[in-house]
Formats: sequence, C-alpha cells, structure tokens
Amino acid sequence: MRNCIFVTLCLFFILPVISSTLIFENTLNDVYNVLDNVNVTVIVEKNSDFSGYLEIYLDCDDDGFLVKKEYLSLQRGEKKVVSFYFPVKYPGKCNLFALFDAEDVNSAYFDVSDEVDIRYNVNNKFFSPGDMVIINGTIIKESGDLLEGVISVSVAGLDNKFFRSVVKGGKFFVNFSIDDNIGPGDYGLVLEAIETNDFGETVNSGIRESTIKVISHPTSIEIGSFDSIKPPGKLVFAARILDQAGNLIENESLIIKLINLEEDRIVFERVVQSGGDNFYFFESNATKDFGWDLHAYFGQLYGFKRVWVEENKQVGIEMVEDAEGKILRIKNLGNVRYDGVFSLTFKNESFEDNVLINVNLSRGVNLDHPLEFVGNYNLSIEGTDLKPISFDNVQLTGYAILSGNSLNKMSSYIFLFLVFIVILCLLIYFFVWKKKEKIKSWFANNSLKSKKKFKVRQPKLKIKHTLNSKGSKVLSAGKRFYMAVFHFPDKFKDLEKLAKKHGFVINRLNDNLYYSLTSGDSKKRTPNKFFKFVHTVHEKKKASNVKGSIILNSKAFKNSARFLKEFALTSRQAVRHASGGFLIEKSIVDVLGLKNLGASTDFFVNNENLSLHKIN
Repeated sequence: MRNCIFVTLCLFFILPVISSTLIFENTLNDVYNVLDNVNVTVIVEKNSDFSGYLEIYLDCDDDGFLVKKEYLSLQRGEKKVVSFYFPVKYPGKCNLFALFDAEDVNSAYFDVSDEVDIRYNVNNKFFSPGDMVIINGTIIKESGDLLEGVISVSVAGLDNKFFRSVVKGGKFFVNFSIDDNIGPGDYGLVLEAIETNDFGETVNSGIRESTIKVISHPTSIEIGSFDSIKPPGKLVFAARILDQAGNLIENESLIIKLINLEEDRIVFERVVQSGGDNFYFFESNATKDFGWDLHAYFGQLYGFKRVWVEENKQVGIEMVEDAEGKILRIKNLGNVRYDGVFSLTFKNESFEDNVLINVNLSRGVNLDHPLEFVGNYNLSIEGTDLKPISFDNVQLTGYAILSGNSLNKMSSYIFLFLVFIVILCLLIYFFVWKKKEKIKSWFANNSLKSKKKFKVRQPKLKIKHTLNSKGSKVLSAGKRFYMAVFHFPDKFKDLEKLAKKHGFVINRLNDNLYYSLTSGDSKKRTPNKFFKFVHTVHEKKKASNVKGSIILNSKAFKNSARFLKEFALTSRQAVRHASGGFLIEKSIVDVLGLKNLGASTDFFVNNENLSLHKIN
C-alpha cells in the first residue's frame, strides 16, 4: 500500500516537469549517396501551451548543418507531425538532431557515400591488331540506386584511346578497335564512372581497373644485310619476321634463298631462324652485272632484298712445269676483264733482264707465259693492281717450243695428217669416180636399146649431217645459226601457236625464258622466214600489252664442240639488254636490207662484241 502511494506521488510531481515530446518516427536508410534525398518525419507533442521554432540539424563528422526550421504553436496535449526531405551534400558518418523548447533528440547514425560500383564485361581477354573491344555493364551507387551520369574508358599505352559514354538507368556500352600497329603486350584498362551536380561538379564516382592482352601477329619480313659486297668475302644476312609494331618475332622458322641473277641459279636455300645470322661466301670472280637477290618466305609473307657485287680486279700468278719447261700462269681471278702490264725481272749474280707482258684477260681466262731463260734466277714480278711477287732460286731450263719431245709430237701429227689425206683421196676415188663409171656404163647400155638421146648430168655432191664417234651431229661448214630468245615476265599464250604456224619450235628454259633455234645458209631465205616469225611475235606482244624482251641473233658455224653452247649463252645473256624491246643482230639487218633502224649499238656479251639494232 505504501509503494503505490509513493509511485502516485512521484508521477504527480514529475509529469508537470516533462513539458514536450520529440520523436523521429520513420526509419532512416543505413547508407545514402551524395545528393540522395533523406526523408524525415518528426512528431512534436506539448503538455502545455507553447509557441516556438522546431530546428533539425544534420551532423556529419562533427560538422552540423541546419536542414529544417519551422515555427510551431502547440496547445496543451496537442501533437504535430512535421515531414520533409533534403539532399545530402557531403559524405561522412551522419545523424539528425532535433531541438524544440529546450528539448532535443538524436536519430540513428547512417553513412553518406560518394562511391559507385562498376560491374562490367569485356568480350575477350586476348586481342589481335584490328580486333574490336566491346565493354558493357551496370553502375550501382552504394545506396543501391542506379547511376545516371557518364563513364570514361581509357587504355594505358594506346594513343587516343579515351572514350566516353552516357550511363542511363545504370547501363552503359563502349566499343573501340585495336590499332593495326600496336605492339604486343598487356595494356591497362581503366573505367571511371561519375555523377555531377548542377554546377558540373563530381559528387559520386567509381574506378575499376583491369588489363587486356594484345598478342603478337606477323605482318612483314625484313632482310638485313649490306647493300653490296666486295669479293672475295662473306656476306652476313638475316631474315626477320616482324610483328605489327615492327618488333622481331623470335623462335619462328622461315625459308630464305639467294639467287645469282646472271646465271639464274639458286646458290643458297635453307630453313633458318627468324633473326638468326646466315653466311654465304662470294668467290673472287662472283658475277656483278645483274645483282644477287635474297628472297624470304613465311606463310603468305614475303621479303626481298637485292645485293650488288662490287667490281673485283684481281689476278693470280703461279709457276707450273710441263714437258717443255716452266710456265708462268697468270689467272684472272676477278669478276671483270683484266687489262694491265706485268714487269718480270730475272736476276742472278751475273745477269739481270726485264721482260714486259701485256695482259688482256676476260673473266675466268688464264694466260700461260713460257719462261725461256736458262739458269738459276731470282724472279720478281710487278704489275697493274698486283702486289709484288718474288720467286727465289728458280731453276730455269728454257722452254723448248719446237725441240725435243715437241718435235717428236709434231712429227707424229704430220704423219697422221698424211695418212688422213691418203685415205680421203681413196674415198673420193671410190665414191665419185667409180660412181661416174657406172653412170657411163648404164648410159651406153641403154643407148644401144633405145635410140633416144640422154643428156648425162654430173650428180651434185650434197654435204649432209654426219655423226661423230659419240653419235652427235656434226654440221657442215657454211652454215649459219639463228636464235631468238624471248623473255616474257607476263604470260604470252600465243608464242607456241605463232612458232608452229611459221614452222618453228619453241623451247622453254624457265617460267619466263623461251628460245627458238634454226640454221641455214647466210642467204636471204632462211633469215627472212625466221625474222618474219620473230617480228610477228613482237607485234602480237605490243598489241596484247605484254611485257617482254626479244633478241634475234645469228652466228656463222664453227667446227667446235662448244660452238652451240657459247652461241646460246651469248644470246641468252644479250636479251637482258633489250629492256622490253626487240634487238636484232647487225648481219641479219644487212642481209634483209632493213631500213630506218638507225645506227647499231655494240654490246660486250659473254666475251663477244655484238652489234645490235633496235626495232620499235
């Protein structure tokens, strides 16, 4: 009973003291983003009449901001509800504080963030030059709302690779292509999303970083070497497979060839490593006129470089001995014609003499000079483009040109020649005289049987092709050979057809080189027929806009095993001087009486002087 009386008395005295009540009615979110709206509801109740201001503050990290101030008039026991919202402008740890008639109340704490979360997808992780990079995704604020703003994408190390895209409803899409010349490697991908206020100031943002990988892609072949080489010497060359940025791709194999253009011959062909050094030794007489081509192949890629061989004027000297004595052998070891003078000094204790030798040697040709002195000599040699050479204590016995063994050999040759003449006379008697006697006998017998008179004609002796001991044809003297060489880089389908039509045959040397060969006398009929065929090819070539060169050459037959080979080689090399035109040898022009061709031009080809006219 006493306790109840005590509580009643306490409430009677305390209740008048609690003059008002402040309550934050609604529940606040745990997290807001900057510029998000915070909805607030405050209930104010007074147990006595009172008029005054209700003030509500936002407290963030001990910084307070007034967000609401409203004048209220309340009677005793009256309750009022105040609702409003406001945007939070600063990030931090925040709560609300309400004050009315000296009464105050605090809300629960909440976070205000300025960060956003970027969630994205990239269409691939590995890219080649020219590939398209596609990025899409969603951007969500920390508060859970979708971002309305922009996103920028940049790729570190790529020039001008910066892109911006609008973010609407949190969604975005960005695409760009990889440059063709970008180097292989890892590239940083940076995505930055932002939201701005009315003044263009960033209020919420987020960054995500990743990498994309650009792979190496072979794009070209580079051949590295000196542009020229002085023979004799070793050429160092390398074929390099390059990627899209011009960087070397290692650990790949490719094919490389070295071609001697003058001889149309592959001298080096090998599978090599990309970037590895390779070697080819050029001999002292390596050809120089048409260059040497390096070709490299890797799949569909192709590389090319032309190397020029420099002029090398070089001779070598050695002393050799045959049955007649010692010989000084001078060799043209260079790749050009050698013209010079040698001075030979023979010297011993009692004698000294000087001999001059005029040396004119084509490429690859030797000169043997007999040493006709007798005795023991020191021989010193000086000459044009020649380092001095000495031979000490040379024992010379003279060079017996027409004595000793030479005379014995010469006698043998004379004897064999006389035997040959005797046999030849017997054969002529047998085949010619006997045959003549038979004809007379036949005529006499037939004249007895018939009274008709017949005129006896001496049969003509025709010289035909005969066979030598090896079974090959030997042509009679007086013949002249005619050869046409056609160099067509483009395909010319009518060539064989035209040859067949004119009664000639086309032979193929390689994909671009063809020839036709015939022989006859030096009169007008054979060269005229052959010229008409070749000239028809020339006219057809021009009408068809086909690129190509033609040469028509001729030469009188010489009874030599190497004649045809040398003639064909000269004609083949001479076609290079045609330069897309038609050249004809001067003797053919003279026989055919061709006019208005202008003066002929002399060319030195295969150690021969050729006089050639150009036909338009």
